[in-house]
This record gives sequence, structure tokens and C-alpha cells, in this order.
Amino acid sequence: MMEANIIPLEFWKDPQSDVILVYGERECSVYFRRWSSAGVPADYIGELSFEGASAVRSFDREFIPYQTKRHEKSYILQVPDSDLARNRVEYRKRHYPQYLISGKTHFVVVGHDIYHEILATKFTAATINRWYNQKRPDRVGAKFTTGILYHDGKEGQARKLGEKKEKSRPAP
Repeated sequence: MMEANIIPLEFWKDPQSDVILVYGERECSVYFRRWSSAGVPADYIGELSFEGASAVRSFDREFIPYQTKRHEKSYILQVPDSDLARNRVEYRKRHYPQYLISGKTHFVVVGHDIYHEILATKFTAATINRWYNQKRPDRVGAKFTTGILYHDGKEGQARKLGEKKEKSRPAP
């Protein structure tokens, strides 16, 4: 098993829920359900947004090939010596020597029976109100707070950026 570092999340990810990966040329995000306390669903969805993502891979497995020295109730992993990063750098050297990449970190987001591996420069963690874009008259115009956590790929460098207030869109 490969050694990985734990990056704790500020909120509690539902350990039984799915983790949904959205990846494109200009976006890489993972979404999942949250708990407000053990077994109690929260009114928010967790979102991890990865900046500078250049590779992803996913596996539908219950057990991950990474080990850690400690455990947190909600976390993602950072793999320091990564085959994903090495392979991506070699690919760029071979096919695009004028556009080499560096400074990428291998992150792992673990769900229930699935995990996603993402090669990116950094990530932010936020919460999204579950009712944000639904046709619910009792929720239209409601304000909510999004807590954001930032990580730049260096071990121990997570810091809270603070609160971000947004207003929901009006119902169509």
C-alpha cells in the first residue's frame, strides 16, 4: 500500500454517500452529501473545487490502495509520491516539451465503494445550500452562507478563507 497524507475537511462528509465527479477542460469538482451530526443529513451539499486539474481517474472499489497514519471523520488524501503525477509529467515531456507542468498534487476523494483521484494545483472546499436552485417559493431569495477551506497542495497548508455570503437566484 502507498502512504498518503490526510487533509481534514471542516465539515462532515456522509461516509455512505456517493461522490460525484465533474471534470472538463476548465472545471473539476466533486460533490457529496453532508451530515450535520452522525447519521443526520445536513441541508448543505459539500463541494470540492480543484484548480489547475490536468488528470483524473476513478475506481469503483470499496478498499483504497492508500494507507494513512491517522484517521479523521471527514477528509481527502494527498499522495506525495504519485504514479499519476509522474505519468502526467512524462506524457507532457514526450508530447508537449514546450509546455511542461509542475507543482501538481495528487488528491484522492473517497466515497462509498468509489474513489476519485485528481491531479491539480490546489482545491477549495465549500458548502452549497441543497435548495439553492429548486422551485421552492419558501426558499426564493433566501440568503445562505458558504464556508470555504483552501489548500494549496502542501502538507499542513490548509487554511480557512472565511465566510462568503450569496443570494439565491429568483425562481423562474
